[in-house]
Amino acid sequence: MKIIKGLIILLLVMFIVIIDVTGVSSKNLVNTDYIHSFEHDINNLIDGDEGTFFVLPDFTNYLEFKLEDYKKIRNIKFVFDDVLNNYEYKIYSSDDGYRYNEVEFKKKIVDDNTEIAKVSIDDQFIKIRVVSSESEDFVHIKEISFLDEKDVRINNIEIEKEEPEINEVVYEESKKDYKEAIEGLISRILGEEYIKFFDVLLLPNDKGYDYFRLSSNEGKIVIEGNNSNSLAIALNYYFEHYLNQTFARFGSGKLKVVLPMPQIEGVVEKIVDIKYRYNYNYVAYGYTMAYWDFEDWEREIDWMALNGFNVALNLVGHEEVIRRFLKEFGFSFSEIVNYLTSPIYLPWMYMGNISRIGGELTPDWFEDRAELSMMIQNRMKEFEISPIHQTYIGYFPFKENSGFEILQGGYWSKIKGPDRVNFNNNDYETLAKVFYEKQREVLGKTQYFAGDLFHEGSNSYGYDVKYVSKKVLDTLKKNESDNSIWMIQSWGHNPSSESIAHLDKENVIIVDLHSQLNIKWKGTSKFNGMSWENKEFDSSNWIFGILNNFGGRGGLYGHARHTINEFYEAKDNAQFLVGIGHTSEAVGYNDFIDELATELIFQDKIEIDEFVNRYVTNRYGGYSDKLVEGFYILLDTVYNATTETYHEGASESIINSRPSMNVTSSSKWGSIHKNYNSDILEKALSIYFSVYDEFKYNEFYINDLIDIASQVIVNLSYDYYEDIKKVYEENNFEELKILKDKFLYLINLQANILSYNDNKSLSKMINDIEKFGYDDYFEDTLKYNKKTILTTWYDKLVSEDDGLRDYANTDFYELIGNLYYNRWKNYFDEILLQENVDNSGDKYDTYRFDLNWVYDDKSLEFNKSNKSLKELIELVIVDASVKKSKFSFLANIIYAISSLFR
Repeated sequence: MKIIKGLIILLLVMFIVIIDVTGVSSKNLVNTDYIHSFEHDINNLIDGDEGTFFVLPDFTNYLEFKLEDYKKIRNIKFVFDDVLNNYEYKIYSSDDGYRYNEVEFKKKIVDDNTEIAKVSIDDQFIKIRVVSSESEDFVHIKEISFLDEKDVRINNIEIEKEEPEINEVVYEESKKDYKEAIEGLISRILGEEYIKFFDVLLLPNDKGYDYFRLSSNEGKIVIEGNNSNSLAIALNYYFEHYLNQTFARFGSGKLKVVLPMPQIEGVVEKIVDIKYRYNYNYVAYGYTMAYWDFEDWEREIDWMALNGFNVALNLVGHEEVIRRFLKEFGFSFSEIVNYLTSPIYLPWMYMGNISRIGGELTPDWFEDRAELSMMIQNRMKEFEISPIHQTYIGYFPFKENSGFEILQGGYWSKIKGPDRVNFNNNDYETLAKVFYEKQREVLGKTQYFAGDLFHEGSNSYGYDVKYVSKKVLDTLKKNESDNSIWMIQSWGHNPSSESIAHLDKENVIIVDLHSQLNIKWKGTSKFNGMSWENKEFDSSNWIFGILNNFGGRGGLYGHARHTINEFYEAKDNAQFLVGIGHTSEAVGYNDFIDELATELIFQDKIEIDEFVNRYVTNRYGGYSDKLVEGFYILLDTVYNATTETYHEGASESIINSRPSMNVTSSSKWGSIHKNYNSDILEKALSIYFSVYDEFKYNEFYINDLIDIASQVIVNLSYDYYEDIKKVYEENNFEELKILKDKFLYLINLQANILSYNDNKSLSKMINDIEKFGYDDYFEDTLKYNKKTILTTWYDKLVSEDDGLRDYANTDFYELIGNLYYNRWKNYFDEILLQENVDNSGDKYDTYRFDLNWVYDDKSLEFNKSNKSLKELIELVIVDASVKKSKFSFLANIIYAISSLFR
């Protein structure tokens, strides 16, 4: 068998072809970042022959040119298939080929095919980004020519660039003792003036677990712990149990203290008996954290410290590791950034899924990320939070005469993954040695390393998986240390028994991403049937992961009681459980489940009633019978999701779905069907709203009220959608007109309500990108990427053919109020215009529409209602009552009258 596998590998190496995705040409006169193969020579764009042309079946981030006599570019001449196709594009110029700034221009139509962009450019490099057109081919260009002030054509030359200067930051660990770390935490959360009210003391670290003590002495709060992590947990325990406040992960400002400080009777001692408290899913670095600066990270790390996390995946700066690694083997900067993805897609590249997409990184990004990563890790280490770096999995781009045998990457959602070294020789060890050297140089040392050999169907090339996985772990230990730990994700059909059963158990931890629903530790996956030779991932140490959000999709959701029960069953019965993890694909979408999960680290078992009362009181700044009553309704509905069928996150919103008369989900892996009694949730909204005047100045009460109201609207929209389908099937277009107006009204109402929560603002997030100060092209790339991943995810093949569109559909108010609203409006307008009674329910193709929204710089503008939040919530409650009442036949009349005053 080994001989046969060896022959398969040899054949793959001999016959595999590495495809140049930018097309074939004798000279590199035009660059594009389009990742798929295309039929026409890209140099047709500049060959001077209008009889030839170049077609891209999608829009692209750039076409790039380098000009010979460039000090006087005054006109750019475009010859399209037809100027009536309304091509829209942006022009950028650069003096170094890396940092591009936008060029202002005026259009002049010459004839049916030709238009002139009048410019004033004195730079040698030009990028053109086609952002929209009405052409069936998307981009169909016969010729692009650059003209001087005398309208003489300027010659294109081969695109060669000098290597940019990048300051190669070397990691330096800053030292702070436990007292400095905790006093800094107190200063940031309460204020520097409150440090004097605390005594911070270190206990012996000899028990084999973390623990802390709290007491009072002469008016001071005495905090004792065996390390800075347990001291931070103790501080948080004091905040939550004595100050009656919770430090929110995505809040603003400091906690409020009323002197004198509440004192502690006797001594409170708590044991934290969960060894590993893990944080982050890879893709959270894409869906949530791609553009965070240190201000964002500082609050996040404070929250982590207070809640006891002690291992955290760190992907920030890993692109700089790759850059230095590849540079050692002769890769130019241009080759490296062509291989890497843009920031928002990097997590999927690190998992081995994709490469090359999204646009090139600017040189400044690398230095900035290395510096940011150093700041993040130094702050983490103040609180004994160990960063998790990357295991070298063998990724290395093909290059002629590199001296290494490289196999072509497989495909994930129609996107080519990174190429990989052949494991069946010494090439892997040679590359790994340099990789780990560069990683230590950029990120410093750690004990923990993450990485999956074959994540989500990655090509295994017929390898002996047992041999490869052992080689990876042995090489890690050789280059780092004998106590290095390889953290492997349990997801889908990985890891198999074949890949882990033989590994040194003390050097492996399985991070089971979805433990609260897809239970695997008992030996067989609950939902996909995968099994292992022995329970607990073949007797491997493992972490119980709580994956409560997929893709940043909105909606109230969780398995509160079920999660508690499943975790304690594992804790009581599993032999190799060593930790608990927060493994959601995006963060900041469910404070309740986040806080609940952090309570599971203690030896004492959580009492749900005590926790709910404390959570509500601390979150809203005071106890309220009404809010506790309302929250228990949430606990029994949205936080009591079904566990009998596999699903990924909250029930999706019909509003967020591609318009159709047979919608079953917004994303390929979701569902719009509710799995709780939505009538009861409306009662929770009324109860919460009944104390509005008392709690309206508390931001978390307001945010939760908004989320509940938004969820009620989602449920109502589903009910109206069912009504719409019924009258459509009956060919009742008069009733359809009334119902579609109600449906669109609900979308607008939801957007307006969400606009009262800054965390639901996409425009705020997009505008914040400008604070980095990058060049115009790269800044635009970051903005377009964020809008793209929320909608089409990437290009047409990915969105439509593979079906990844709307995977990250969510509840940003501008997204709902603009894109989702206009999708449905256009769909209904077309139906009513044609009175098309085709009941097949074929989906309305909105890919082009979505793309236009992505590239429209004004697409986030939203005209907010002048109504107060209180007035808007009242409308939701009234609409829900009317819809569900026995007098619902009067709803049309009430709606028509009330709409006059909306």
